[in-house]
Amino acid sequence: MKLNEKNYRLDNSGHITRRFLLVSYVGILLSYVGYNYDPKFIHSYLVCYLFFTTLSLGGLFFVLAHHIFGADWSVSIRRFGENLMVILPLMLFLSLPIVLNFDRIYEWTDPLPEKNKQTKISAKHDSYSHTHNDSGSHSHSNYEKNNHHVSTHAGHVHDKADKHGHNFWEYHPTMLSKSSYLNKDFFFARMIFYFVVWFGLVAKLYRLSLNQRTEEDKIKMRRVSAVGIALFALTGSFFAFDSMMTLDPTWYSTMFGVYIFAGAFLSAVALILLVSLYLRSKGIFVDEINEKHYSNLGKICFSFTVFWAYIGGFQYYIIWYSNIGEEINWFLQRWEGPWKYVSYTLIFGHFVIPFFTLIFFRLKRNKAVLAVIGSLILMMHWLDMYWVVMPNYFRVEEAAVTSLLSWTDFSLLLAMGGLFMAIYWRLFKTVPIAPIHDTDYAQSISKEES
Repeated sequence: MKLNEKNYRLDNSGHITRRFLLVSYVGILLSYVGYNYDPKFIHSYLVCYLFFTTLSLGGLFFVLAHHIFGADWSVSIRRFGENLMVILPLMLFLSLPIVLNFDRIYEWTDPLPEKNKQTKISAKHDSYSHTHNDSGSHSHSNYEKNNHHVSTHAGHVHDKADKHGHNFWEYHPTMLSKSSYLNKDFFFARMIFYFVVWFGLVAKLYRLSLNQRTEEDKIKMRRVSAVGIALFALTGSFFAFDSMMTLDPTWYSTMFGVYIFAGAFLSAVALILLVSLYLRSKGIFVDEINEKHYSNLGKICFSFTVFWAYIGGFQYYIIWYSNIGEEINWFLQRWEGPWKYVSYTLIFGHFVIPFFTLIFFRLKRNKAVLAVIGSLILMMHWLDMYWVVMPNYFRVEEAAVTSLLSWTDFSLLLAMGGLFMAIYWRLFKTVPIAPIHDTDYAQSISKEES
């Protein structure tokens, strides 16, 4: 692999694409076996899907922020973020298995009870609530029993009724007020809207970037980004609410969208950092991406490590302190049994280790340290998606949670990740690796801070 000095594209890089495609083929074959034997296959698929979708969205925000702030240091690495956001159309295609298995993932897809039946259930629930309000909030064990769902994989049968014989809406009559929002048609309409907005932003910014020649083009990209960053905040937050928070529709947190955003952007910066280091190891862009860039990328990783921990921590503290049954059980489920160790791993791997490493100035410039931290951040982001999604499958008594990870979790990561990275590296062969016509490109590749 080498850089073509005439058009700034990567020549002889096809072997990287082929290797990633081979990884993807192997992952697909293994995942096909897992589809027939692993009962939580579709939830594992959702974890990987959300991991790569948020990674791509993080790349979109990196580009939006670059234009909004008028940063010149990041011009030489801007294309790394742009090529990340361009893969968003692939994620729409990869959502097809989720759509086909939608009812098995989201419990609120149960049919609504008849109107006269709703009245009886509501009256019964009011009596039940009045009795229990006098004695305090429900215990965690009662919550788990009330929300237990049976799942069998023979022929992919999913019994949406719990052990009491009720569907979701019958056993949660207070949720009926949310039924207008939690319905499949409106859900898919919202998802289409999110992707249309993202596609519009990606297409406009990418086209302007590839054709950039004058200062006027830079002004256009900044104007698009000014509108785009507001649209991103809206669509990104609601995408997190819809795709992840509604997995447990009885739980809610207004901070959840920001929490997912923090992890998404942090993981995107980590991947950009690893791509830069890999190219450097091949003798490509050694001078164009220098100590200034690695230091700034390290600073961003440090800042958003703190930001992620701040949002996640305060989300936990506020909910835990208020001790409201509808909110606290989401954390209780992730703080008991084997899930406690996953929570500890996230605390130390996603915050403590990166924080106490990147807090030092010299370590932020040490390329070996940055490679390790960047890899750790990506692994922790995947684990974070797993921590958010998978407990909703294991909605059973603590003793029944015998194993968390399965080999299909990793086969799906290979299948989807191989295809994702194959397309990512292929783009560097078809478009210049950097926006060399940007008026700030010369300042970006210099070692001087602007």
